[in-house]
Amino acid sequence: MPWSTAVAPERGFTVPAVSRFVTLTAVASLAAVSIASSPSLARESARDVAIRAADPNTGPLITIVSLRKQKLRVFDLNGEVTSSRVSSGQPGFDTPTGVFSLLEKNVHHQSNIYAGAEMPFMQRLTWSGIALHAGQVPGYRASHGCIRLPYSFAKSLFDITKLGGRVVVAQDETQPLPFDHPKLFRPLPQSIPAARQPMAQAGTRVASNDIAIPTSAIGGLSEFPRLFGVTPALAEAVKSFQAPSTKPATRLEADRAVREKLSRAETELKVIEQARKAATEVAKAAVRASAAANERLAALRKDGDQVRAGLRSAEAKLAAAEQAFEAFIQVPHPRGSAADFARLQDMEADLEDGVLNATLSVDAARVGVARNELARAETQAAAVTSDTTRARALTNVQKAVVDLKSAQLAMVEVKRDIVRRSKPISVLISLKSQRIYVRQGFEPVLEAPISISQPIDRVGTHVMTAMRFSKTNADTFEWRMVTAQMPPRMPSMTGDASAQASRKSRQREADSSPMPVSAAATIAADALDAVVIPQDILDTIAERANPGSSLILTDRELKANENGLNTEFVLLTR
Repeated sequence: MPWSTAVAPERGFTVPAVSRFVTLTAVASLAAVSIASSPSLARESARDVAIRAADPNTGPLITIVSLRKQKLRVFDLNGEVTSSRVSSGQPGFDTPTGVFSLLEKNVHHQSNIYAGAEMPFMQRLTWSGIALHAGQVPGYRASHGCIRLPYSFAKSLFDITKLGGRVVVAQDETQPLPFDHPKLFRPLPQSIPAARQPMAQAGTRVASNDIAIPTSAIGGLSEFPRLFGVTPALAEAVKSFQAPSTKPATRLEADRAVREKLSRAETELKVIEQARKAATEVAKAAVRASAAANERLAALRKDGDQVRAGLRSAEAKLAAAEQAFEAFIQVPHPRGSAADFARLQDMEADLEDGVLNATLSVDAARVGVARNELARAETQAAAVTSDTTRARALTNVQKAVVDLKSAQLAMVEVKRDIVRRSKPISVLISLKSQRIYVRQGFEPVLEAPISISQPIDRVGTHVMTAMRFSKTNADTFEWRMVTAQMPPRMPSMTGDASAQASRKSRQREADSSPMPVSAAATIAADALDAVVIPQDILDTIAERANPGSSLILTDRELKANENGLNTEFVLLTR
Protein backbone atom coordinates (compact mmCIF):
# COMPACT_ATOMS: atom_id res chain seq x y z
CA MET A 1 0.00 0.00 0.00
CA PRO A 2 1.62 3.26 -1.12
CA TRP A 3 1.43 5.23 2.14
CA SER A 4 4.07 7.87 2.72
CA THR A 5 5.04 9.08 6.18
CA ALA A 6 5.17 12.81 6.91
CA VAL A 7 6.88 13.44 10.23
CA ALA A 8 5.77 16.71 11.89
CA PRO A 9 7.36 17.99 15.10
CA GLU A 10 4.07 18.83 16.89
CA ARG A 11 4.36 17.30 20.32
CA GLY A 12 4.36 13.79 18.94
CA PHE A 13 2.53 14.39 15.70
CA THR A 14 4.02 11.90 13.24
CA VAL A 15 1.21 12.09 10.76
CA PRO A 16 0.49 9.42 8.14
CA ALA A 17 -0.10 11.08 4.78
CA VAL A 18 -1.80 9.37 1.84
CA SER A 19 0.26 9.39 -1.33
CA ARG A 20 -1.30 11.30 -4.17
CA PHE A 21 -1.33 8.07 -6.15
CA VAL A 22 -3.58 6.23 -3.67
CA THR A 23 -7.14 6.03 -4.89
CA LEU A 24 -10.13 6.62 -2.67
CA THR A 25 -10.96 2.94 -2.94
CA ALA A 26 -7.54 1.98 -1.65
CA VAL A 27 -7.89 4.39 1.24
CA ALA A 28 -11.26 2.92 2.19
CA SER A 29 -9.83 -0.58 1.95
CA LEU A 30 -6.91 0.37 4.16
CA ALA A 31 -9.25 1.82 6.78
CA ALA A 32 -11.33 -1.36 6.73
CA VAL A 33 -8.22 -3.51 7.12
CA SER A 34 -6.99 -1.31 10.00
CA ILE A 35 -10.29 -1.63 11.84
CA ALA A 36 -10.47 -5.37 11.29
CA SER A 37 -6.87 -5.86 12.42
CA SER A 38 -7.25 -3.83 15.61
CA PRO A 39 -7.89 -6.17 18.59
CA SER A 40 -10.14 -3.59 20.27
CA LEU A 41 -12.20 -2.65 17.23
CA ALA A 42 -12.56 -6.27 16.18
CA ARG A 43 -14.85 -6.79 19.17
CA GLU A 44 -17.22 -4.02 18.15
CA SER A 45 -17.62 -2.04 14.95
CA ALA A 46 -17.30 1.74 15.07
CA ARG A 47 -21.07 1.97 14.59
CA ASP A 48 -21.72 -0.35 17.53
CA VAL A 49 -19.33 1.66 19.68
CA ALA A 50 -21.06 4.91 18.71
CA ILE A 51 -24.49 3.47 19.48
CA ARG A 52 -23.28 2.14 22.80
CA ALA A 53 -21.67 5.49 23.66
CA ALA A 54 -24.96 7.28 22.93
CA ASP A 55 -26.91 5.06 25.32
CA PRO A 56 -27.63 7.05 28.51
CA ASN A 57 -27.84 3.82 30.49
CA THR A 58 -24.14 3.17 29.94
CA GLY A 59 -23.06 6.54 31.31
CA PRO A 60 -20.32 8.81 30.00
CA LEU A 61 -17.14 7.51 28.41
CA ILE A 62 -13.93 7.51 30.46
CA THR A 63 -10.72 7.37 28.47
CA ILE A 64 -7.61 6.01 30.21
CA VAL A 65 -4.09 6.04 28.79
CA SER A 66 -1.28 3.91 30.23
CA LEU A 67 2.12 5.33 29.31
CA ARG A 68 3.94 2.24 30.54
CA LYS A 69 1.78 -0.06 28.42
CA GLN A 70 1.43 2.49 25.56
CA LYS A 71 -2.25 1.71 25.49
CA LEU A 72 -5.52 3.64 25.44
CA ARG A 73 -8.73 2.11 26.78
CA VAL A 74 -12.25 3.52 26.76
CA PHE A 75 -14.77 2.53 29.44
CA ASP A 76 -18.40 3.11 30.18
CA LEU A 77 -20.64 1.80 32.95
CA ASN A 78 -20.61 -1.73 31.52
CA GLY A 79 -16.85 -1.97 31.19
CA GLU A 80 -14.35 -1.58 28.39
CA VAL A 81 -15.79 -0.22 25.14
CA THR A 82 -12.70 -0.22 22.94
CA SER A 83 -8.92 0.09 23.12
CA SER A 84 -5.87 0.79 20.99
CA ARG A 85 -2.12 1.00 21.08
CA VAL A 86 -0.68 4.53 21.24
CA SER A 87 2.61 6.36 20.98
CA SER A 88 3.28 8.95 23.68
CA GLY A 89 6.12 11.41 24.23
CA GLN A 90 9.67 10.27 23.70
CA PRO A 91 12.33 10.91 26.39
CA GLY A 92 12.82 14.63 26.74
CA PHE A 93 9.26 15.25 25.50
CA ASP A 94 7.42 13.19 28.10
CA THR A 95 3.64 13.16 27.96
CA PRO A 96 2.36 14.59 31.25
CA THR A 97 0.27 12.34 33.47
CA GLY A 98 -2.83 13.60 35.19
CA VAL A 99 -6.54 14.23 34.90
CA PHE A 100 -7.78 16.00 31.77
CA SER A 101 -10.93 16.64 29.78
CA LEU A 102 -11.49 17.14 26.08
CA LEU A 103 -11.26 20.90 25.53
CA GLU A 104 -11.52 21.05 21.75
CA LYS A 105 -12.16 18.73 18.82
CA ASN A 106 -11.10 19.37 15.24
CA VAL A 107 -11.05 16.92 12.34
CA HIS A 108 -8.53 18.92 10.30
CA HIS A 109 -6.34 20.67 12.82
CA GLN A 110 -2.92 22.15 12.17
CA SER A 111 -0.31 22.80 14.82
CA ASN A 112 0.22 26.39 15.81
CA ILE A 113 3.48 25.39 17.50
CA TYR A 114 5.28 23.35 14.87
CA ALA A 115 4.95 24.99 11.45
CA GLY A 116 1.36 23.99 10.73
CA ALA A 117 1.88 20.23 11.17
CA GLU A 118 -1.22 18.22 10.31
CA MET A 119 -3.11 16.82 13.31
CA PRO A 120 -6.05 14.73 12.03
CA PHE A 121 -8.91 14.07 14.44
CA MET A 122 -7.32 16.24 17.11
CA GLN A 123 -8.84 16.13 20.61
CA ARG A 124 -7.17 18.71 22.83
CA LEU A 125 -6.25 17.93 26.44
CA THR A 126 -4.39 21.14 27.36
CA TRP A 127 -4.15 24.58 25.82
CA SER A 128 -0.36 24.28 26.01
CA GLY A 129 -0.26 21.71 23.21
CA ILE A 130 -1.09 18.21 24.47
CA ALA A 131 -3.72 16.31 22.49
CA LEU A 132 -4.94 12.99 21.19
CA HIS A 133 -4.64 12.75 17.40
CA ALA A 134 -3.96 10.45 14.49
CA GLY A 135 -0.33 9.77 13.79
CA GLN A 136 2.38 7.17 13.33
CA VAL A 137 2.30 4.55 16.10
CA PRO A 138 5.58 2.60 15.82
CA GLY A 139 5.12 0.60 19.02
CA TYR A 140 7.22 2.77 21.29
CA ARG A 141 7.32 6.34 22.63
CA ALA A 142 8.04 8.58 19.66
CA SER A 143 6.00 11.79 19.86
CA HIS A 144 6.85 15.25 21.10
CA GLY A 145 4.37 15.00 23.96
CA CYS A 146 1.01 14.27 22.38
CA ILE A 147 -0.66 10.87 22.32
CA ARG A 148 -0.71 9.43 18.80
CA LEU A 149 -3.42 7.02 17.71
CA PRO A 150 -3.71 4.82 14.63
CA TYR A 151 -5.55 6.75 11.95
CA SER A 152 -8.65 4.52 11.77
CA PHE A 153 -8.95 4.32 15.56
CA ALA A 154 -8.48 8.09 15.93
CA LYS A 155 -11.46 8.62 13.63
CA SER A 156 -13.62 6.09 15.48
CA LEU A 157 -12.69 7.58 18.85
CA PHE A 158 -13.38 11.10 17.54
CA ASP A 159 -16.89 10.03 16.55
CA ILE A 160 -17.88 8.73 19.99
CA THR A 161 -16.33 11.30 22.36
CA LYS A 162 -17.78 14.61 23.45
CA LEU A 163 -16.33 17.90 24.61
CA GLY A 164 -15.67 17.73 28.32
CA GLY A 165 -15.17 13.95 28.22
CA ARG A 166 -12.84 12.68 30.93
CA VAL A 167 -9.33 11.52 30.01
CA VAL A 168 -6.91 10.11 32.59
CA VAL A 169 -3.24 9.66 31.67
CA ALA A 170 -1.36 7.43 34.11
CA GLN A 171 1.91 5.53 34.19
CA ASP A 172 0.35 2.15 34.85
CA GLU A 173 -2.85 0.58 33.66
CA THR A 174 -5.92 1.41 35.70
CA GLN A 175 -9.64 1.13 35.15
CA PRO A 176 -12.91 2.41 36.62
CA LEU A 177 -14.08 0.52 39.70
CA PRO A 178 -17.45 0.74 41.50
CA PHE A 179 -17.23 3.14 44.44
CA ASP A 180 -19.63 4.63 46.92
CA HIS A 181 -19.29 6.86 49.96
CA PRO A 182 -21.73 8.91 52.06
CA LYS A 183 -19.87 12.13 51.21
CA LEU A 184 -20.12 11.72 47.46
CA PHE A 185 -22.49 14.44 46.38
CA ARG A 186 -26.06 13.49 45.53
CA PRO A 187 -28.49 15.09 43.11
CA LEU A 188 -31.61 16.81 44.32
CA PRO A 189 -34.42 14.33 45.01
CA GLN A 190 -36.49 13.41 42.02
CA SER A 191 -39.84 13.91 43.71
CA ILE A 192 -41.20 16.27 46.32
CA PRO A 193 -41.04 14.90 49.87
CA ALA A 194 -44.45 14.31 51.41
CA ALA A 195 -43.77 16.77 54.23
CA ARG A 196 -42.95 19.57 51.83
CA GLN A 197 -45.48 21.57 49.81
CA PRO A 198 -44.67 22.74 46.27
CA MET A 199 -43.10 26.13 45.86
CA ALA A 200 -45.71 28.88 46.11
CA GLN A 201 -46.98 30.15 42.84
CA ALA A 202 -47.78 33.82 42.42
CA GLY A 203 -51.32 34.63 41.36
CA THR A 204 -51.88 35.35 37.71
CA ARG A 205 -52.42 38.97 36.76
CA VAL A 206 -54.83 39.81 33.95
CA ALA A 207 -53.38 42.42 31.64
CA SER A 208 -55.78 45.05 30.33
CA ASN A 209 -55.29 46.88 27.08
CA ASP A 210 -56.98 50.19 27.68
CA ILE A 211 -54.72 52.14 30.04
CA ALA A 212 -51.76 54.34 29.22
CA ILE A 213 -48.28 53.41 30.37
CA PRO A 214 -47.60 54.96 33.80
CA THR A 215 -45.45 58.05 33.70
CA SER A 216 -42.80 56.24 35.75
CA ALA A 217 -42.32 53.82 32.88
CA ILE A 218 -41.22 56.62 30.56
CA GLY A 219 -39.09 58.67 32.88
CA GLY A 220 -41.72 60.92 34.43
CA LEU A 221 -42.88 62.53 31.17
CA SER A 222 -46.49 63.04 30.26
CA GLU A 223 -48.41 59.81 29.72
CA PHE A 224 -47.83 58.19 26.37
CA PRO A 225 -50.51 55.95 24.83
CA ARG A 226 -49.61 52.26 25.14
CA LEU A 227 -49.01 51.25 21.53
CA PHE A 228 -46.52 48.39 21.91
CA GLY A 229 -48.34 45.63 23.76
CA VAL A 230 -47.05 46.25 27.29
CA THR A 231 -49.85 46.46 29.79
CA PRO A 232 -49.57 48.07 33.21
CA ALA A 233 -50.28 44.68 34.78
CA LEU A 234 -47.36 43.13 32.91
CA ALA A 235 -44.99 45.89 33.93
CA GLU A 236 -46.18 45.71 37.52
CA ALA A 237 -45.82 41.93 37.55
CA VAL A 238 -42.17 42.23 36.57
CA LYS A 239 -41.59 45.01 39.08
CA SER A 240 -43.26 43.22 41.98
CA PHE A 241 -41.96 39.72 41.27
CA GLN A 242 -39.74 38.30 43.98
CA ALA A 243 -37.51 35.33 43.23
CA PRO A 244 -37.98 32.32 45.51
CA SER A 245 -36.00 32.80 48.71
CA THR A 246 -35.56 29.08 49.33
CA LYS A 247 -33.38 26.71 47.37
CA PRO A 248 -35.17 24.09 45.28
CA ALA A 249 -35.71 20.84 47.16
CA THR A 250 -36.21 18.59 44.14
CA ARG A 251 -35.02 18.30 40.57
CA LEU A 252 -38.53 19.25 39.49
CA GLU A 253 -38.36 22.46 41.51
CA ALA A 254 -34.87 23.23 40.20
CA ASP A 255 -36.06 22.78 36.63
CA ARG A 256 -39.11 24.95 37.26
CA ALA A 257 -36.98 27.63 38.91
CA VAL A 258 -34.71 27.78 35.88
CA ARG A 259 -37.66 27.98 33.50
CA GLU A 260 -39.26 30.70 35.63
CA LYS A 261 -36.00 32.62 35.63
CA LEU A 262 -35.93 32.47 31.86
CA SER A 263 -39.59 33.53 31.68
CA ARG A 264 -38.93 36.49 33.99
CA ALA A 265 -35.94 37.53 31.92
CA GLU A 266 -37.99 37.32 28.72
CA THR A 267 -40.84 39.34 30.24
CA GLU A 268 -38.51 41.94 31.69
CA LEU A 269 -36.76 42.26 28.34
CA LYS A 270 -40.12 42.76 26.63
CA VAL A 271 -41.20 45.41 29.16
CA ILE A 272 -37.93 47.28 28.86
CA GLU A 273 -38.00 47.06 25.08
CA GLN A 274 -41.51 48.52 24.97
CA ALA A 275 -40.56 51.18 27.52
CA ARG A 276 -37.63 52.08 25.29
CA LYS A 277 -39.95 52.36 22.31
CA ALA A 278 -42.35 54.52 24.31
CA ALA A 279 -39.50 56.71 25.56
CA THR A 280 -38.23 57.01 21.99
CA GLU A 281 -41.63 58.14 20.75
CA VAL A 282 -41.90 60.64 23.60
CA ALA A 283 -38.43 61.89 22.76
CA LYS A 284 -39.34 62.24 19.09
CA ALA A 285 -42.45 64.26 20.02
CA ALA A 286 -40.38 66.41 22.39
CA VAL A 287 -37.76 67.02 19.72
CA ARG A 288 -40.47 68.02 17.24
CA ALA A 289 -42.12 70.32 19.80
CA SER A 290 -38.80 71.89 20.69
CA ALA A 291 -37.92 72.42 17.04
CA ALA A 292 -41.34 73.98 16.35
CA ALA A 293 -41.06 76.31 19.35
CA ASN A 294 -37.59 77.44 18.34
CA GLU A 295 -38.69 77.93 14.73
CA ARG A 296 -41.63 80.06 15.96
CA LEU A 297 -39.30 82.03 18.20
CA ALA A 298 -36.92 82.65 15.29
CA ALA A 299 -39.85 83.82 13.13
CA LEU A 300 -41.06 86.19 15.87
CA ARG A 301 -37.56 87.59 16.24
CA LYS A 302 -37.45 88.24 12.52
CA ASP A 303 -40.97 89.79 12.59
CA GLY A 304 -39.97 91.85 15.63
CA ASP A 305 -37.06 93.36 13.75
CA GLN A 306 -39.42 94.38 10.95
CA VAL A 307 -42.05 95.75 13.38
CA ARG A 308 -39.45 97.79 15.25
CA ALA A 309 -38.10 99.10 11.97
CA GLY A 310 -41.66 100.13 11.02
CA LEU A 311 -42.07 101.84 14.41
CA ARG A 312 -38.87 103.77 13.89
CA SER A 313 -40.07 104.84 10.43
CA ALA A 314 -43.50 105.87 11.79
CA GLU A 315 -41.90 107.88 14.60
CA ALA A 316 -39.65 109.62 12.08
CA LYS A 317 -42.69 110.53 9.95
CA LEU A 318 -44.54 111.80 13.04
CA ALA A 319 -41.59 113.96 14.00
CA ALA A 320 -41.44 115.36 10.47
CA ALA A 321 -45.18 116.04 10.46
CA GLU A 322 -45.02 117.77 13.82
CA GLN A 323 -42.03 119.83 12.71
CA ALA A 324 -43.83 120.87 9.53
CA PHE A 325 -46.95 121.86 11.49
CA GLU A 326 -44.88 123.86 14.04
CA ALA A 327 -43.04 125.62 11.28
CA PHE A 328 -46.33 126.56 9.54
CA ILE A 329 -47.83 127.89 12.77
CA GLN A 330 -44.81 129.97 13.69
CA VAL A 331 -44.63 131.75 10.34
CA PRO A 332 -47.01 134.80 10.19
CA HIS A 333 -49.40 134.65 7.24
CA PRO A 334 -51.05 137.97 6.04
CA ARG A 335 -54.80 137.73 5.80
CA GLY A 336 -55.01 138.69 2.20
CA SER A 337 -57.92 137.82 0.04
CA ALA A 338 -60.64 135.34 0.83
CA ALA A 339 -59.03 132.86 -1.55
CA ASP A 340 -55.66 133.18 0.16
CA PHE A 341 -57.28 132.72 3.55
CA ALA A 342 -59.09 129.60 2.41
CA ARG A 343 -55.80 128.22 0.97
CA LEU A 344 -53.99 128.81 4.30
CA GLN A 345 -56.75 127.09 6.19
CA ASP A 346 -56.50 124.06 3.88
CA MET A 347 -52.71 123.93 4.38
CA GLU A 348 -53.11 124.03 8.15
CA ALA A 349 -55.77 121.31 8.03
CA ASP A 350 -53.52 119.11 5.86
CA LEU A 351 -50.61 119.55 8.27
CA GLU A 352 -52.86 118.69 11.21
CA ASP A 353 -54.11 115.60 9.34
CA GLY A 354 -50.48 114.61 8.67
CA VAL A 355 -49.63 114.81 12.38
CA LEU A 356 -52.77 112.87 13.27
CA ASN A 357 -52.13 110.15 10.69
CA ALA A 358 -48.47 109.87 11.72
CA THR A 359 -49.56 109.58 15.36
CA LEU A 360 -51.98 106.82 14.48
CA SER A 361 -49.24 105.00 12.54
CA VAL A 362 -46.86 105.27 15.50
CA ASP A 363 -49.53 104.00 17.88
CA ALA A 364 -50.22 101.03 15.55
CA ALA A 365 -46.51 100.28 15.23
CA ARG A 366 -46.07 100.42 19.00
CA VAL A 367 -48.98 98.00 19.44
CA GLY A 368 -47.34 95.66 16.91
CA VAL A 369 -44.01 95.84 18.74
CA ALA A 370 -45.74 95.18 22.06
CA ARG A 371 -47.60 92.21 20.63
CA ASN A 372 -44.40 90.84 19.09
CA GLU A 373 -42.52 91.17 22.35
CA LEU A 374 -45.35 89.44 24.25
CA ALA A 375 -45.47 86.62 21.69
CA ARG A 376 -41.67 86.34 21.84
CA ALA A 377 -41.75 86.10 25.63
CA GLU A 378 -44.42 83.40 25.55
CA THR A 379 -42.66 81.50 22.77
CA GLN A 380 -39.32 81.88 24.53
CA ALA A 381 -40.80 80.30 27.66
CA ALA A 382 -42.35 77.52 25.56
CA ALA A 383 -39.03 76.94 23.80
CA VAL A 384 -37.19 76.68 27.10
CA THR A 385 -39.79 74.21 28.36
CA SER A 386 -39.60 72.25 25.11
CA ASP A 387 -35.79 72.17 25.26
CA THR A 388 -35.91 70.93 28.86
CA THR A 389 -38.49 68.29 27.95
CA ARG A 390 -36.44 67.24 24.95
CA ALA A 391 -33.25 66.93 27.04
CA ARG A 392 -35.08 64.90 29.67
CA ALA A 393 -36.67 62.69 27.01
CA LEU A 394 -33.32 62.06 25.33
CA THR A 395 -31.80 61.21 28.70
CA ASN A 396 -34.64 58.76 29.29
CA VAL A 397 -34.00 57.19 25.90
CA GLN A 398 -30.33 56.81 26.74
CA LYS A 399 -31.22 55.23 30.07
CA ALA A 400 -33.75 52.95 28.35
CA VAL A 401 -31.07 51.86 25.88
CA VAL A 402 -28.69 51.10 28.76
CA ASP A 403 -31.46 49.19 30.57
CA LEU A 404 -32.24 47.29 27.38
CA LYS A 405 -28.62 46.29 26.90
CA SER A 406 -28.45 45.18 30.52
CA ALA A 407 -31.63 43.13 30.08
CA GLN A 408 -30.26 41.60 26.87
CA LEU A 409 -27.03 40.67 28.64
CA ALA A 410 -29.07 39.23 31.51
CA MET A 411 -31.08 37.18 29.02
CA VAL A 412 -27.88 35.91 27.41
CA GLU A 413 -26.52 34.96 30.83
CA VAL A 414 -29.75 33.16 31.77
CA LYS A 415 -29.62 31.15 28.55
CA ARG A 416 -25.93 30.44 29.08
CA ASP A 417 -26.69 29.24 32.59
CA ILE A 418 -29.42 26.95 31.27
CA VAL A 419 -26.98 25.45 28.78
CA ARG A 420 -24.32 25.25 31.51
CA ARG A 421 -26.70 23.47 33.88
CA SER A 422 -27.36 20.84 31.23
CA LYS A 423 -23.69 19.87 31.31
CA PRO A 424 -21.99 17.72 33.96
CA ILE A 425 -20.59 19.52 36.97
CA SER A 426 -16.96 18.94 37.90
CA VAL A 427 -15.72 19.26 41.48
CA LEU A 428 -12.08 19.21 42.53
CA ILE A 429 -10.98 18.92 46.16
CA SER A 430 -7.35 19.80 46.81
CA LEU A 431 -6.30 18.40 50.17
CA LYS A 432 -2.99 20.25 49.94
CA SER A 433 -4.48 23.72 49.56
CA GLN A 434 -7.70 22.74 51.42
CA ARG A 435 -9.89 24.27 48.75
CA ILE A 436 -12.81 23.11 46.66
CA TYR A 437 -13.30 24.15 43.04
CA VAL A 438 -16.53 23.73 41.10
CA ARG A 439 -16.85 24.19 37.34
CA GLN A 440 -19.58 23.44 34.86
CA GLY A 441 -19.47 23.72 31.08
CA PHE A 442 -15.84 24.90 31.25
CA GLU A 443 -16.89 27.87 33.41
CA PRO A 444 -16.19 28.49 37.12
CA VAL A 445 -19.16 28.11 39.46
CA LEU A 446 -17.41 28.65 42.79
CA GLU A 447 -14.15 28.28 44.67
CA ALA A 448 -14.00 28.16 48.45
CA PRO A 449 -11.96 26.86 51.39
CA ILE A 450 -12.76 23.55 53.08
CA SER A 451 -11.54 22.05 56.34
CA ILE A 452 -9.93 18.72 57.20
CA SER A 453 -11.24 17.14 60.40
CA GLN A 454 -8.22 14.93 61.00
CA PRO A 455 -4.67 14.57 59.68
CA ILE A 456 -4.40 12.41 56.59
CA ASP A 457 -1.41 10.99 54.78
CA ARG A 458 -0.74 11.30 51.09
CA VAL A 459 -3.78 10.30 49.09
CA GLY A 460 -2.77 10.46 45.45
CA THR A 461 -5.32 11.47 42.82
CA HIS A 462 -8.66 9.76 42.27
CA VAL A 463 -11.54 10.60 39.92
CA MET A 464 -15.10 9.60 40.83
CA THR A 465 -17.67 9.85 38.04
CA ALA A 466 -21.46 9.78 38.46
CA MET A 467 -22.30 7.44 35.60
CA ARG A 468 -26.10 7.58 35.90
CA PHE A 469 -28.94 7.80 38.38
CA SER A 470 -29.03 4.64 40.42
CA LYS A 471 -31.62 2.12 39.23
CA THR A 472 -32.43 1.21 42.83
CA ASN A 473 -32.59 4.79 44.12
CA ALA A 474 -33.18 7.60 41.64
CA ASP A 475 -32.03 10.12 44.26
CA THR A 476 -28.45 8.84 44.13
CA PHE A 477 -25.79 8.27 41.49
CA GLU A 478 -24.02 5.13 40.43
CA TRP A 479 -20.32 5.93 40.74
CA ARG A 480 -17.12 4.68 39.16
CA MET A 481 -13.67 5.61 40.49
CA VAL A 482 -10.45 5.83 38.50
CA THR A 483 -7.16 6.14 40.33
CA ALA A 484 -5.00 8.49 38.31
CA GLN A 485 -2.12 8.33 40.79
CA MET A 486 -1.60 6.25 43.90
CA PRO A 487 0.49 7.62 46.76
CA PRO A 488 3.98 6.06 46.77
CA ARG A 489 4.68 3.25 49.19
CA MET A 490 7.85 4.30 50.98
CA PRO A 491 10.52 1.55 51.04
CA SER A 492 11.30 -0.16 54.30
CA MET A 493 14.90 0.70 55.19
CA THR A 494 16.59 0.48 58.54
CA GLY A 495 19.93 1.24 60.10
CA ASP A 496 22.89 2.36 58.03
CA ALA A 497 21.24 1.45 54.74
CA SER A 498 18.53 4.02 55.33
CA ALA A 499 21.04 6.60 56.48
CA GLN A 500 23.28 6.12 53.47
CA ALA A 501 20.53 6.15 50.83
CA SER A 502 20.14 9.47 49.13
CA ARG A 503 16.86 11.27 49.22
CA LYS A 504 16.57 11.03 45.45
CA SER A 505 17.19 7.28 45.40
CA ARG A 506 14.62 6.73 48.15
CA GLN A 507 12.08 8.77 46.23
CA ARG A 508 12.87 6.87 43.02
CA GLU A 509 12.34 3.57 44.83
CA ALA A 510 9.11 4.85 46.30
CA ASP A 511 7.82 5.97 42.90
CA SER A 512 8.66 2.60 41.39
CA SER A 513 6.82 0.76 44.14
CA PRO A 514 3.26 2.09 44.19
CA MET A 515 0.60 0.84 46.53
CA PRO A 516 -1.69 -1.83 45.12
CA VAL A 517 -4.71 -0.48 43.25
CA SER A 518 -6.99 -2.44 45.57
CA ALA A 519 -6.08 0.02 48.31
CA ALA A 520 -7.39 3.00 46.31
CA ALA A 521 -10.96 2.72 47.57
CA THR A 522 -9.82 2.63 51.20
CA ILE A 523 -7.48 5.60 50.73
CA ALA A 524 -10.14 7.67 48.96
CA ALA A 525 -12.80 6.76 51.53
CA ASP A 526 -10.55 7.73 54.45
CA ALA A 527 -9.77 11.07 52.80
CA LEU A 528 -13.45 11.79 52.12
CA ASP A 529 -14.21 11.00 55.76
CA ALA A 530 -11.86 13.80 56.80
CA VAL A 531 -13.16 16.41 54.35
CA VAL A 532 -15.67 18.95 55.70
CA ILE A 533 -17.49 20.97 53.02
CA PRO A 534 -19.82 23.88 53.92
CA GLN A 535 -23.49 23.04 53.48
CA ASP A 536 -24.23 25.91 51.11
CA ILE A 537 -21.59 24.57 48.71
CA LEU A 538 -23.08 21.08 48.93
CA ASP A 539 -26.50 22.59 48.16
CA THR A 540 -25.12 24.36 45.08
CA ILE A 541 -23.48 21.17 43.86
CA ALA A 542 -26.63 19.10 44.45
CA GLU A 543 -28.74 21.64 42.55
CA ARG A 544 -26.46 21.41 39.51
CA ALA A 545 -25.40 17.75 39.65
CA ASN A 546 -26.44 15.41 36.87
CA PRO A 547 -25.12 12.18 35.36
CA GLY A 548 -21.60 12.60 34.04
CA SER A 549 -20.63 14.87 36.94
CA SER A 550 -17.35 14.08 38.61
CA LEU A 551 -15.33 14.57 41.79
CA ILE A 552 -11.54 14.78 41.67
CA LEU A 553 -9.86 14.11 45.01
CA THR A 554 -6.15 14.91 45.11
CA ASP A 555 -3.29 15.75 47.43
CA ARG A 556 -1.93 18.14 44.80
CA GLU A 557 -2.62 21.80 44.12
CA LEU A 558 -4.51 23.08 41.09
CA LYS A 559 -2.03 25.07 39.03
CA ALA A 560 -3.29 28.30 37.52
CA ASN A 561 -1.18 28.16 34.35
CA GLU A 562 -3.26 25.36 32.80
CA ASN A 563 -6.63 26.18 34.37
CA GLY A 564 -7.64 29.50 32.89
CA LEU A 565 -10.71 30.25 30.80
CA ASN A 566 -12.45 27.56 28.76
CA THR A 567 -11.08 24.65 30.74
CA GLU A 568 -12.58 22.21 33.15
CA PHE A 569 -9.67 20.99 35.27
CA VAL A 570 -6.17 20.15 34.12
CA LEU A 571 -4.52 18.39 37.05
CA LEU A 572 -0.97 17.27 36.36
CA THR A 573 0.36 14.41 38.48
CA ARG A 574 3.86 14.63 37.03
